[in-house]
Amino acid sequence: ERSLTDHAWEGCAEICFSLLYGIPSDTQVRLACTMIRRYLPIFKARWPAITWPEHILNGMEQWIEQFGREVPEEPDAVNPADSAFLFCFDALLLALVYRTNHAILTSSCVAAINSAITARAANVWVADDPEAVKMWEAHGYCPGRSVVENTAAAAVTEREWRVVAKWLSDE
Repeated sequence: ERSLTDHAWEGCAEICFSLLYGIPSDTQVRLACTMIRRYLPIFKARWPAITWPEHILNGMEQWIEQFGREVPEEPDAVNPADSAFLFCFDALLLALVYRTNHAILTSSCVAAINSAITARAANVWVADDPEAVKMWEAHGYCPGRSVVENTAAAAVTEREWRVVAKWLSDE
């Protein structure tokens, strides 16, 4: 709770890792997929022709058998939110391939969860401060106007970590 209210997102990820480490791989992967699926409709609305994220989520084992850990290249001109979302699949597939290695499994699942949360927050930031996004695209970090400093994005990040906390407490 302290990490959530203080917006100490690294602390949320560390606690998530501690809670997930050592529990069954299917449970960890299910949580990662739950968080990834929360952004999927946003991505599908923006990129309807790109269907491989949904194929992975609906058939992870088949994907690994056919493609291993490989995912297609990002489309041109993805925004920061979509880029964070697409990274989830690198982490998710790594977790699946190394599901018997607790350290790799859990760190990869937490990376996927964190990236899915970042995607949701960045999506709000893109809508809330398009000028900052343009500055970020041109120059990189934009002091005072980044996604982590954006009030709306911080609220979304907190909400998404609360979803993780509730999921864990319900499990």
